[in-house]
Amino acid sequence: SSFGIGAQLVWESGERPPFALNKVITTLGRNEANDIFLDDPKVSSFHGNILNREDGYHLLDLKSRNGTR
Repeated sequence: SSFGIGAQLVWESGERPPFALNKVITTLGRNEANDIFLDDPKVSSFHGNILNREDGYHLLDLKSRNGTR
């Protein structure tokens, strides 16, 4: 189960539909096994995690080559 009331990831460009953040750990990266698949050569295969914690959401970079901002 997740903490709080949940949230959505909304893409700044508006090119993708919102993604519900309803897991404790949501994975993102270029590998299709991720919860959020990002088909971009600047994105690492397993780029980062969005952590749903009691104090809010946190983006954790998984030592990706190009970093996360």
